[in-house]
Amino acid sequence: MISQKMVYRILADVRRSMGVQLGERLKMNISSNIVRKYNPGNSKQGVEMTPKDMEIKLKNDQITIQRNVKIDTNMRYSVAQQKYDLNDGDADKSNILEYGKYVLTQRIGNCFELSCASAYKLCTHPYWSMGTIKDIKTRQHTKVQLPVWDLVKFDAIDHIYLVIGQEPTGNSGDYENNFSNWDANAYIIDAWANIGCKAREFPVKWRERMTELDRQGYMFIGDGIKHFTSEAFLTAPVQAKVSYTHRESQALV
Repeated sequence: MISQKMVYRILADVRRSMGVQLGERLKMNISSNIVRKYNPGNSKQGVEMTPKDMEIKLKNDQITIQRNVKIDTNMRYSVAQQKYDLNDGDADKSNILEYGKYVLTQRIGNCFELSCASAYKLCTHPYWSMGTIKDIKTRQHTKVQLPVWDLVKFDAIDHIYLVIGQEPTGNSGDYENNFSNWDANAYIIDAWANIGCKAREFPVKWRERMTELDRQGYMFIGDGIKHFTSEAFLTAPVQAKVSYTHRESQALV
């Protein structure tokens, strides 16, 4: 059985390996779709800009960021889908682990890459090679077994995270929408958002993290530019959740 302590260690290890310290602000060279609000010079207040001006400025910044870390808009798809065959909906877990190992050496990526890296760290943790462990109180030996895991996606905001100890409902690849109904021992590692907790606690942790990112002046670049306190982000945990590795009907992107 996985523990909260192990979850914290995996989260910290992934972020440290990718160049981000636990509890530190997400850096531009790690998640290229997170940027600070425009704040020129040494001004502490920033400058008021029209939404269109802000969009142009942030998109230009993103291009610079991507060039500086040798990543462009085609990097994820050319590497992941062609070399590792990681198509949305039928990605093979062994390929996910190989890609996770790869991105840890490159130290670049967004939620998908960080989730693959988290899965790799989970599955290669030395704890699972112990065979059995002895309970100090009962003196009984228990077999050590890697729990089920999956990459799960919020379709509403195209966000992916690692789920441990929870399986989808039926063969569709859909997950129970209400996290409070998930297994009490299920965990989520969302290295992109710097969250590692029990699944039932995730909605609260997510809201806290999005609010903090917004307070620090970060914005999201993806399909347009969004505030982290926008309805799309704050309500993501109650929206549909689908497996990245198994769905009966899939649309490859």
